[in-house]
Amino acid sequence: MKKLFIGILSLLILAGLVMPAHAVQSRAKTYSNCDQMLKKYPNGVAKSKSAAAKAVKSGNARPKISASLYKTNGKRLDRDKDGVICEQEGKVVAPDPVAPPIVANLSINPPNPDVSWSAETPTYSYLFQIPEAALPQVSQFQVTGTVNETIDMSTKSPTCRESVCTIYQFGKSAPWGSEVSLNVVTLGVNGLSSESAATSVVFPGRPKQTNTWTFLANGSRTAVPNSSGGDDWADGNQTRTLELSRRLDKWDLIGYSVFSSNYYGTASCEILKNGVRVDYETSTGGSAYCSAG
Repeated sequence: MKKLFIGILSLLILAGLVMPAHAVQSRAKTYSNCDQMLKKYPNGVAKSKSAAAKAVKSGNARPKISASLYKTNGKRLDRDKDGVICEQEGKVVAPDPVAPPIVANLSINPPNPDVSWSAETPTYSYLFQIPEAALPQVSQFQVTGTVNETIDMSTKSPTCRESVCTIYQFGKSAPWGSEVSLNVVTLGVNGLSSESAATSVVFPGRPKQTNTWTFLANGSRTAVPNSSGGDDWADGNQTRTLELSRRLDKWDLIGYSVFSSNYYGTASCEILKNGVRVDYETSTGGSAYCSAG
């Protein structure tokens, strides 16, 4: 009897040791719907690594991998039978905002003294460039320095060529001999701004309002120009220097004849403007004529 009891006890112990694993494992939790499951597993549950990878490739968030959870809940909750329960779309991560590009080739076109000599305060222009592909990113250009203005790209039409756009600004003014400096910052539609581009230039001093004319004559009699716009007849060789306003019509004023003795023989004339020869004439026919032109 004692031996029988010991044998039965041994069998029971052995039975407990070799009991199947699934008999001692707790059963996976059952969820009645996706709302309940997503509280615990916000990205859903996949039955395998391959099913999870396929879900991510399709644009879903990476789910938890659990074969037991899927086995317990998949039949009811995996409606599309893709191996993932209650899958959720992945969040689209927006790229970090990028500042617009800095402008290139910022330059100032100073006034030309030969053209703007009469202006008390001359005008000038400036320009800069930006890649055409970057224009949609640009809201405004903020200009500071000698000029303070905002260039609104909603109303500005740049000149674009070969993928580069040029912005021109005309009609600016500054005194002769002054330094003009500009700083340009690109403002993006995303609220960010570029680094500042800068340039400066010193304007020339105000041009002379007069030109120095020198009239030379080799002959017996000469009609030498005077500052009133007429001529003074003089005998013998002549040299006359006049400071004449640049506003005077040189064709009306600066022209004269030189005559040789008895209007026969050699006569010559020469005109210098600011020390540079602009006309010269010599003749053996008794007279020579020079004019500025």
